[in-house]
Amino acid sequence: MNNRVNLRFTKAKFRFKIFDVVKEDSEDGRIKVVGSKTEWCRGSDFERSLREDYKNKVERKIEFCDGEPSSFSIGVIYVRKDGEMVYTYREVEAT
Repeated sequence: MNNRVNLRFTKAKFRFKIFDVVKEDSEDGRIKVVGSKTEWCRGSDFERSLREDYKNKVERKIEFCDGEPSSFSIGVIYVRKDGEMVYTYREVEAT
């Protein structure tokens, strides 16, 4: 019996959009998107990366969405339900 968990959440080839965000100098801890880049990614590479993280006990939170999230959390991976697009947000230093 195969005990492998299915980690294929995307199409064989999908677009991966990474947003760079910075914390604004405000009391409520607001963040601002300062840039983004979109790259093509292979589903098998993404799945392999998730498996490697799981093996190394790196926690990943994955949420499914209908489109580009209007609200987000840093470090969460958002997968569009059709599997054609993935979004993530990472904090960068303000320049």
